[in-house]
Amino acid sequence: MKPPVSKTKLIFVNVAANNNEGKKRWERIEKQVVASLLPAIEIVKYKPPFDFAPDIRRFLAANEEGYIISSGGDGSLNVLLNTLLPLMGESRQRIGIGAIGIGSSNDFHKPFNRKLEGIPLRIDSHTSAVDIGQVDYTVDAKKWHRKYFLINASIGLIANANELFNKGDFIIDRLKNRFLNTTILYTALKTIATHRNMMGALIQENGHKERVPLTNLSIIKNRHVSGEFMYDQKMEADNGLLGLNYCYDLNRIGILQALSDLKRGRFSGKPKRVSTYIKSVEIELDKIGSLETDGEITAIKKAKISVLPKAIQLMN
Repeated sequence: MKPPVSKTKLIFVNVAANNNEGKKRWERIEKQVVASLLPAIEIVKYKPPFDFAPDIRRFLAANEEGYIISSGGDGSLNVLLNTLLPLMGESRQRIGIGAIGIGSSNDFHKPFNRKLEGIPLRIDSHTSAVDIGQVDYTVDAKKWHRKYFLINASIGLIANANELFNKGDFIIDRLKNRFLNTTILYTALKTIATHRNMMGALIQENGHKERVPLTNLSIIKNRHVSGEFMYDQKMEADNGLLGLNYCYDLNRIGILQALSDLKRGRFSGKPKRVSTYIKSVEIELDKIGSLETDGEITAIKKAKISVLPKAIQLMN
């Protein structure tokens, strides 16, 4: 563990993370984490749904500098990030954001560089300026909304699988705590059984518009997308670029091959697959579909996804 630092730390602990296993995981490491972050530390334990805003406003009013840490899964961090960013203003470069992975997949932490009792951590007092993704989206073209992501955004198969994983069923609810990768594979196969390609248009930065029957589209800052699945793009945290990866017009055999390749960290270079780097892209779906951002699901019909270069300070 790193030596103590004096700036104030605020930790939000999702005790319901990983199908209510979060409480046990946090208690396993709580004393060591607290000891490493003393003297100025505050812990807020919660169960979703939870409003972070009052505690964040109070923290920002009392501290010009400091650290805000999410102890939970990828979704917990995403909800915190989306509450925090609109409130931070000019303090974005003075507040470090950290994470403790007591969720299920913990893709944000991959590749795992530091663990405590098997739990991945990013709570080093040293921070780095990193890019984040921004999604502006609408379902009716009248009212637009905004979300941010640290890991990836997806539309199609992976988004639908994440939605099923979050909702659960008889098998998922009984497997996910003990056999994560098996649960993810089961979820993917069940999603494939009912999957239909989505007609939509991709509008590139140069204005080129292409209509495609999307099977899956992923826009990534971290090539790890779910459990053992990962893309083969080389991603950098602060280069001002997003990875665009999509496959189109795949039948069930093609989908199974793509998933098999993703499990081995491969994707690019095969028919009906596109892999490139972008700063922004627009998506227009023919019908309302699901958008996944770091495991959180939102309904969309149109979206513009772009990168915000070095937008936050991330704890190492």
